[in-house]
Amino acid sequence: MKIILLMLGFLILSLTPVLAQNDTITFGNGDKLIGEIKSMDKGVLIMKTDYSDDDFTIEWNKITSINTQSKFVISLSNGQRVNSVIKSDKNIPNIVILVSYNKVVLSQLGDIVFIQSYGEGFINRLSASIDFGYNLTKANSMKQFTANGKLGFQTNLYSIDAMFEVINNAQDEVDDIYRSDTKIGFNYYLPKDMFLTTTADFLQNDELKLNLRSNISAGLGYFINHTNVSFLALGTGLAYNNETYTKDADTEDRNSVEIYMGIIWNIFDVGDINAYTKIMVYPNLTLKNRIRSDIKFDLKYDLKYDFYVRLGTTINYDNQPADGAEKLDYIMQTAFGWEL
Repeated sequence: MKIILLMLGFLILSLTPVLAQNDTITFGNGDKLIGEIKSMDKGVLIMKTDYSDDDFTIEWNKITSINTQSKFVISLSNGQRVNSVIKSDKNIPNIVILVSYNKVVLSQLGDIVFIQSYGEGFINRLSASIDFGYNLTKANSMKQFTANGKLGFQTNLYSIDAMFEVINNAQDEVDDIYRSDTKIGFNYYLPKDMFLTTTADFLQNDELKLNLRSNISAGLGYFINHTNVSFLALGTGLAYNNETYTKDADTEDRNSVEIYMGIIWNIFDVGDINAYTKIMVYPNLTLKNRIRSDIKFDLKYDLKYDFYVRLGTTINYDNQPADGAEKLDYIMQTAFGWEL
């Protein structure tokens, strides 16, 4: 009896990897890859196989059919979200069959924009990046150091993002300039490509004579376009703004309520290039005729082994700044980094 139990145990253990790796994808040339699909986001599928210790990253538009045995959390470009296995239609190319609440849903492969395995662990839902830059100019011994980092966690229902940006500029015969920007955001996704969003933003900027600007916002967003190549989103809501100024600013600290209006455009499938644009405008409700705006643009080029180079700019505008501060402040950065 013990021998039979041992044999059964050995059989179950030996079958476990086979049962786990039972997803199949087919490419345009007819080649097939069998393994365990872990996730797909921004046009890149991640798949684990027995053939390699490292996970495969596969461009979604190179796949012509897909068949899975286990269920996934799936988002479509029209905003619909389903929990289903994925089965390609044998008779119609590039069409997959999904089941949502006992209702059959037919979708094109290209309309699937997000896949998440039910069994995906916490670490595999994380995204992270960090980069550094250093500029040295002989004239006036100008030295500039920059550091940027991002951390994200995403599921089908919500996402959490955090980022920091630090710049320290030192130059002979001129006071050092320090700037830091930290953001923490939470998005909760609703049907039809709408989402609730809240953000906490903390800015220190010597050039604007800001000891600290704390901006807490909450509102509603909408994806105008969401594909495996790019997404375009709009958002609006209310923000509470608290500002304290440096000692050399002859301005009292200010509290105010603002409306915010924003647009984000991210292109992430142009070869190895990723372009990100964010424009925010803040008309003030409690300080007469005051309006602020923040603009951010990043251009990132992916290198091997998850390294990248980045060119970025950030622009801050305030038509009623602190006394002695400029209305317009901007920074340009070049950096080298790594991402998870």
